Order: sequence, then C-alpha cells, then structure tokens
Amino acid sequence: MADMDRCYSEELKDIVLYSSSYPEKIAASFMVHGIYKEGDEGFPEAKGQKYVLPAAAFLELRDGLIIKVTTYYNLQQWIKLVS
Repeated sequence: MADMDRCYSEELKDIVLYSSSYPEKIAASFMVHGIYKEGDEGFPEAKGQKYVLPAAAFLELRDGLIIKVTTYYNLQQWIKLVS
C-alpha cells in the first residue's frame, strides 16, 4: 500500500454496489479519478498525469468484515491515459 500511496493519488466516485443471493459476496463498480504522481516500475514515466478509469471490485465478507477484495480495470486503457 505504501508504494500505491507514493505513486498514485486516487478517489473513487460514482460507486454502485451490487448484492446477490450470497450474503458474503458483494460487487461494486466505480470510476477511479487519479493522479499518477511518481513512476511505478515497468510503467510510463509519471508527470502528474490525471486519469479517469472505470473499474470494478468483488468483495468477500466474513463476520461483517471484508476479508478479500479483487479489483478489475483495463490496464492497457490506463497506460494509454497516462502515456
């Protein structure tokens, strides 16, 4: 998480939560509004580029706590946005 905080400043907006018949599973879709602050190894050079990228996450719950988060986004789209 420290590397993420060093390289990116992100705010999630337009969050929509989805439930299912499985109470321990929740999905979310959202827009990531970010700033690429510092270069991350293997990615383009950072120059303070701003980006807006759609993403989704799947959360697994146990005893009222989030125990797993799996996030999906289009990496190639993000690279185009910051290149």
